Amino acid sequence: MSYYGMSETGSCPRVLSAVKLGNKPMSRSELDLDRLEYYTSLEAVAAKKLENEGFIVLDAGECKICNNGRMGHHVKISEDLFDLIGHLDRRVILPDERQLPVEIKSLGPTSWKLFESSLFEEFKNYAFQECCYLEHEKSPGIYWVMNRDTGKVLKYIVNDFKNEYNFPGFEKIVLPITYPQIVDKLNSVEIDVADNKLSDPAPNEDCHWCLFKYLCSGNNSKVTVFVDDSAVKEAVELYKSAKTTEDVCKTQKQNAVNALIGYAKSSNNEKFKVNGVSFSYHGMKYTTSIDDDKMARLLRSYTITDSEGKKIIYDDLAAQVEKRSKSFDSYTIKIIETPEK
Repeated sequence: MSYYGMSETGSCPRVLSAVKLGNKPMSRSELDLDRLEYYTSLEAVAAKKLENEGFIVLDAGECKICNNGRMGHHVKISEDLFDLIGHLDRRVILPDERQLPVEIKSLGPTSWKLFESSLFEEFKNYAFQECCYLEHEKSPGIYWVMNRDTGKVLKYIVNDFKNEYNFPGFEKIVLPITYPQIVDKLNSVEIDVADNKLSDPAPNEDCHWCLFKYLCSGNNSKVTVFVDDSAVKEAVELYKSAKTTEDVCKTQKQNAVNALIGYAKSSNNEKFKVNGVSFSYHGMKYTTSIDDDKMARLLRSYTITDSEGKKIIYDDLAAQVEKRSKSFDSYTIKIIETPEK
């Protein structure tokens, strides 16, 4: 019997069929694997926050059925042409002894804000995975999205169509996909594989990172044609002229800024006005951010024993991996009036 991982069901049909037909993905870098391990480890931090809200959280640990290092509660759905297999991050036990599945996502600040504003519309792979989990559990689910830099959490109840669950601070949301749609998609892939052909691709924002994108090069590449159209030629000449002027202006602007910075430093006049322009020099500055790659590598050197210790270690690591930009001159230039000619 053919099977799919529930987390894979949102993948491009071409990728799904390529795996079935024995095509090999491009290899992941060791850094990618380290980063994945780091993100997975943060699930315990997020789960601890869930416990702190009064939920009884069930952690399955390593899956004993798969016996391949996978973590989570093993779940399986059998369809006519394939099986679906997944691993729930956690389950919670409610006071009335009912259980709800919990999916935990640990996102960087940019992705976290994007999920907050767009939900599953920008994270369709997550929607497919959650839809499979809820189909297996035959219940709504808790979706717990943690900002891995700040620890702030977005809290959702997914597909509570009967309005049975109302937890303080949780938002009710509905998935943009249904389980029958997933089954139809995978049935189509199975038919293509039976015919020994790749399924049609579904280009999306993940194509850049796809480990099978080599299968699409050539098949879907656009043919370059030469155009002999006077209006298009005129537009191109206008563009080339404007681009040349733009480059010259950028150079002139930067040279002017350098001269103003040089004057401010040599004269110790950090704020001055000249010819209708106000200039303020703020000294050398730099920006800071968290180096996720270094964080992933450092994680390997720590042994995490419990949830409380895990949070302490995370805070300690975050302090160590601050990434600074190169120092740069900080300044403000304002045109305050048009100088008289």
